[in-house]
Amino acid sequence: MPQNPVRKASPKKFWLALQFWKRDRDDARAHSGHRNQLMEAAMKLDLDALEDLMNRRVRTMVSRHTWLAAFFVVVFVVGLVALTIYLTAAPTVLKIAVGPRDSDNVRLVQAMADKFKREHASVQLQPVILDGPARIQHIMGEPSYDLAMIRGEFGMSSDWPVVAILRQNVMLMIVPAPDARGADKAKNAGADKGKNSKQAKAPKIEKVTDLAGRRVGIVTPSEADVELLRMILNQYGVAPAKVQTMSVPVENLKVAIQDNHVDVLLVAGALHGEVIAQTVAAASAEGKAPSFIKIDQAEAIEQRNPIYDKFEVVENAFGGAPPKPAEAFDSLSFPEYLVARKTLSETKVATLSKLIYTSRQALNFRLPGVVKIETPSTDKDAAVLVHPGTDAYLNDNQKTFFDKWGDQIFYGLLILPILGSGLAAVAGYFKADTGARRVRLLHRLLQAVKKARTAPSIEALTQLENEVDNICGATIQQAERGQIDEMGMMSFNLAIDQARLAIAERRSTLMTTRQAEPQRPDKTHIAAAE
Repeated sequence: MPQNPVRKASPKKFWLALQFWKRDRDDARAHSGHRNQLMEAAMKLDLDALEDLMNRRVRTMVSRHTWLAAFFVVVFVVGLVALTIYLTAAPTVLKIAVGPRDSDNVRLVQAMADKFKREHASVQLQPVILDGPARIQHIMGEPSYDLAMIRGEFGMSSDWPVVAILRQNVMLMIVPAPDARGADKAKNAGADKGKNSKQAKAPKIEKVTDLAGRRVGIVTPSEADVELLRMILNQYGVAPAKVQTMSVPVENLKVAIQDNHVDVLLVAGALHGEVIAQTVAAASAEGKAPSFIKIDQAEAIEQRNPIYDKFEVVENAFGGAPPKPAEAFDSLSFPEYLVARKTLSETKVATLSKLIYTSRQALNFRLPGVVKIETPSTDKDAAVLVHPGTDAYLNDNQKTFFDKWGDQIFYGLLILPILGSGLAAVAGYFKADTGARRVRLLHRLLQAVKKARTAPSIEALTQLENEVDNICGATIQQAERGQIDEMGMMSFNLAIDQARLAIAERRSTLMTTRQAEPQRPDKTHIAAAE
C-alpha cells in the first residue's frame, strides 16, 4: 500500500521551521547585544553632552548679561585684593609673660600695649599676667609666649635672647625705724622675759652678717625673692637656714612692722618706683628714718655674676626729713630684660625694637622712675645674647625686600625659562600622543573595512559594527575636547561611512547566500519521520 506523501513531508517541514526559528533567535540576540552596546556608548557620551550643554549655557548667559558678568568679575577681583591687603596689613599680636600682678612690670607692659594699640602699630602686645615674677625657667619650653619680661639671671637661655633693657632694678635691705613698731609691742618687749626679752636686747642690725637668727620679710610684688637673698647670704658666709623668710604684701607692711613680725625688709625694683616708695614709707616713723644695710662686697658679687652691678644709692634718694638715707651707701642693681623667642621672626622683632626705642620718652613720661629703656650690648663678649632682629635694628642692618628675596628672584628668573621649556616639551609630547591616537583610530577603521569585506558570518559583522560604534564614540569625545580639527573630522566621517557601507554590503551578501542555499534535512530526522 503506498504511503501518504503528506505525512512524510510534515517532519521535514517541522525541522526546517525549527532551524529558521533558532537562526531568528540568534539574530535577535545579536541585534539585542548591538543595541546594548550602542546604549552604553550613548551613556558614555551623555556626560560630554552635558558638559557641552553647560558650556553653551554659560556662553549664552555671558553674551546676554555682559555687564552682570563684568560686575561679578570686578567684585571678585576687588574682594581678592582687599583680602590680600587685610592679611598683609593685619597687626601681629605677640603674647608677653609678665608678673607679678599689680607690679611696676605689669604697668609698664600695659602702658606699651596701650600705646601700640592707640597708634595702630603693626605689632601689638597681649599681656599674660602671672601670679609671680616671670623667670627664665617659667618660659623655657613654653610655646604660648612670644615675649617675656624677666629679671636678669645668671646663665640666661640662648633660646630667649634679649630685645631691650627696660630698666635697672635696685635691691634694698631696710631695717624699720624703732618708732615704726607698735608702742605696746615695744613695752612688752622690754618687760617680758625669755624670747621677747632676748629680742629687745639683741644687737642692732647694721650689716648682712647680723641677719643670722633674724626674720626677713620679702616685699611683694617686687623683684626680690628667696634666690636673691640666698645669693647675698652666701657671699657673706651666712647660712641661709639661719635666716627666717616670709612674703609680705606691700599693703600689709605697716601692720607687719607694728606687730613685730619682721626685722628686715628685702625689696627690689625701680629705685623711684611705687613699691620701693611704699616700703620706705612703711618702715619710717614720724621724724624717724629707717636704716639701710649696705652691700660693701658689691664689686665681688659683680665679678662672680656679671648680671649684677654695684649701685650707689645717694644721700636723701627718697626725700623727706630726716633724709632717707642719711648718707650714701652701696647696693646691687640688676637689669629687667625684655626677651623674645629665638624662633620669632627677625622682621617682627626688629619692628618691635623700633617701636620700643622710639617710645622711651613717652613711656618715661607716663611712668616716671619705672622706665629707663637701654640698649643691650651687641658685642660678641657681651653678658647676654641679643636677638638677631634687635641687633639688625640697632646696627642699621635691616634687610629690605630685595635684600631678603633678591637671590630667590634672580634664580627664579633663571629657572623659569627652563621650566617653561620643559612644560612646552611635555605639552608637545601629549599633543603628539593625541595625534598618534587619532592615527590608530583611523587605522582601526581601515582594518574594519578590510575585515568587513571578507567576514565569514553575520556574527563577525556584528562585532565589527560594535567596534566601529566604539571608534565613533571615541571620535566624538575627541572632537568635543578640541583634539580633532575640521580636516580630521572629514577623514573620520569618510572612514566611518566606508566601514558601515562595507558592513552593510557584506551582510546583504551573506543573507542572500544563506537564503539561496537548499535546506538539506538531516538523514536521521528523515528516518525518524518515516
